[in-house]
Parts: sequence; structure tokens; C-alpha cells
Amino acid sequence: MKNFQTILLIVFGIFIAIGMAVFSGFVSVGKSPDPTEVLAGKVTIWGTLPADFFKSYFDPLQQQYDGLSLIYRSKNPDTYHDELVQALAAGTGPDIFLLDHDRVVEHKNKVLTIPYESYSQDTFKNQFVDQSGLYLSPEGIVAVPFLGDPLVLYYNRDLLNSSFILEPPKYWDELLTMAPQLTQKTDTGQITRSAIALGTINNIEYSKDILGVLSMQGEVPFVVQESDGTFSDALFSSNPNGSIGSALRFYTSFADPNQEHYSWNVGIRDSRSAFIAEDLVMYIGYASEMRLIRQQNPNLNFDVTLLPQTRDARLQLSTSRMTAFAISKQSQNVATSYNLIMLLTNPFYNAEMSRSLLLPPVRREVLSSPDLVDPYMQTFYNSMIIARGWWDPKPEVTKPIFDDMIMDTLSGLKRADETVREAQSRFERLLNNQ
Repeated sequence: MKNFQTILLIVFGIFIAIGMAVFSGFVSVGKSPDPTEVLAGKVTIWGTLPADFFKSYFDPLQQQYDGLSLIYRSKNPDTYHDELVQALAAGTGPDIFLLDHDRVVEHKNKVLTIPYESYSQDTFKNQFVDQSGLYLSPEGIVAVPFLGDPLVLYYNRDLLNSSFILEPPKYWDELLTMAPQLTQKTDTGQITRSAIALGTINNIEYSKDILGVLSMQGEVPFVVQESDGTFSDALFSSNPNGSIGSALRFYTSFADPNQEHYSWNVGIRDSRSAFIAEDLVMYIGYASEMRLIRQQNPNLNFDVTLLPQTRDARLQLSTSRMTAFAISKQSQNVATSYNLIMLLTNPFYNAEMSRSLLLPPVRREVLSSPDLVDPYMQTFYNSMIIARGWWDPKPEVTKPIFDDMIMDTLSGLKRADETVREAQSRFERLLNNQ
């Protein structure tokens, strides 16, 4: 999560939750263990969050338990996954590593899966939001989530008001009539102020994520997990003129000069910078960016709302970046690793992490009792409740597939259904190689 800023250190009280487990090295169900055995020995954790964030949790634990040694190594997000693969292959990897939801397919075989006899599937589903289901497998729980970062719609209040628009769009189709009112152009057609950043790839922060959630709102999953734990294509193999084809045509239409709602092109600066500079009325970004936006333009009069929905859809749906704790198969201290994860993902810690990062909790009981420390948190909470994701075979490889779909459609070289069919072939080859 690249957008996290340095976190102020907070010392929290200690609330130990003993995990239920029945496989070797874990605490037996119902047993009251000796407190000195709950958290003991050395545990190494890898992730991309700042070291100071975990220091505020780990220091009190190490003071509480004399025999506990927790080592957190903060890694560069750009090289983290390659470094993790190399370390695990060399036998020098961590006991625990942070696993993003879009890396489950890639790293699932490196994880010590928690069997359902130890942590039941029903219990997991009742404790965590629906998107957490991406960490479930036929064999058990791949990782336990602790952070969610939902995609939301930021909007400039002043610019909406100046066009006599009182509310941001609740549905995507409202943008078709709203965009011409908000977009400003010179006499030669050059865009000087954009309604919303949709249609291109390089100057839109999350083009793949936006196109993905537009497609998922058609209620067809991208990828399904089979009973044997393998993954297969679902969305692409459906009618190419269906949800992904429709989403692709809608998305690219905002960068088509022939459309009345044309409001974006490749010559405009990146979408987040344009929003901060007040040259963009609406920006689709993640909740974690709120601090950065405030910092870079303290005078910006902005608000945040749910991502627009597909009109007449049966369900409301958004998406989120999610991070979880996974136990490495190479862990030399499985019992403590497990108990540490159970501790850091219990309701108390989940609420504390939510407050310190200004991100919504991923546990249902914490979401149901909101402690709103910021006026935007209610939107973040609601977005987390309706968030869904998909099993991405390999983000670095699927991103160009999405990019090619967008650019081929936008350039007019291919029809949307043609480029979707080509994407399907590439996608299926990628899944078959897993």
C-alpha cells in the first residue's frame, strides 16, 4: 500500500486472544495454556507497511512476554513479491508475510493453510467482510485479513456547486448527463477542467481497478475457484458483449471526442494531481489517499462518497485492496505465528488499526459499531461492507491485458467484443499455467 504515510506511534493495551487449532504445534481447542507459552520465541514478519506502524504493536507485546522476539522487515512495494519468492526459494523467508488479495493465486502454494477443523469456514465468514472470502480455499484459510482499503469517489464540492449540481452521481449513467455540465473546454476543444477521469490508462491511477469493478457490478465473477483449488475464467468466458464488454465501452467513451460526455484524454496530467489542483471534479481513488489529498491541498473543499453503481442492479458492489497475515510453510515457530495472527486480527486490534490508519475495519462486529474518528469514515465503512474482489493470476501480467483492451477499443482498431475475446485467450493461458 504505497499511499500510507508515516504513522504516529500509539501504545495500545494488551488483549490476548488464543487461537483455536488442532494441527501440530498449535494450542488445542478449549485448553487454557500457560501464558508464557502463548507468545514465545522468534517470529519474523515481512510486509510493505512502515516499520513504525507495527512497532507500536510489537513493542508492548515484547515487554509483556520476555521470551518473545518480533522482527518486522518493511519492504519496497515494487520489489516485495519478487524478493519474497526468492527468499522462500532459498529457505530464508519470514515466518509470516503480508498477503494482498490479488496475490493469493500467486503465493497460495507458499502458505501454511489453516484447516477448517481449527478455524471453521462459517466462523471466518461471520467474522470478516465478504471480500475476505478470497482467502478461503478448499483446504482451509490461506490468510487472515486485517486491513481493507476501499475504492471510493472523491468529489470537489465547490466545482459541483458552481454547476448547480447538489449531489455526486449515485449511478454510472448519471455521468453521461453530468459530465457535459462539469467539463470545460476552450474554443478549440482543449479540456481545461474535467468532470471525471475515465477512458485512458497511463494518466488514470487505477484504470484496471475501475474497469474491473464496472465489470463485476454485472454480478459475474472474474475468476472462480474449483473444488480442487485451481482457478478458472468466469467473466471473460461469458458473452463478450455482456458485463465486461459493456463496461469497456462505457469506460472508453469518456475519452472519445465524438461523445457529448467527452471529458478526458491522454494529454491531461495524472488524475490524482488534477483533482488536487482542482482541474478535475471527481476522482476515483482509494480511501488511503485521503491523507495525501488533504496534505497536498489543505484548502481543497472535497468530500467522498460510494463508488457509483449500475442502475437496476440487484446488489450494490464496490472493491477494495485487502491485506492479510499468512503463515509461511517455512515458519520455524508455527504456534506463535498463529497466535500472533489471531491476536492482531481480533476485534480490539482491528478497531485500533482502523483508527490509526483512518481505514475501515474488516471485521463485521467492528463495522457494526462504528467509532467514526473522521467525517469520511462512514463512507469508508459502507464501501468496505459492499466490497468484492477477484483472484488475480498475476497482477503484472493482467494489467497489460486490461490496458490493451482499453487502448484497442479507444483507438477504434478493434471492437469491444473483439478485444475482449483476445483478452480471454490471454487470461485463460495465464490461469492454465498456475
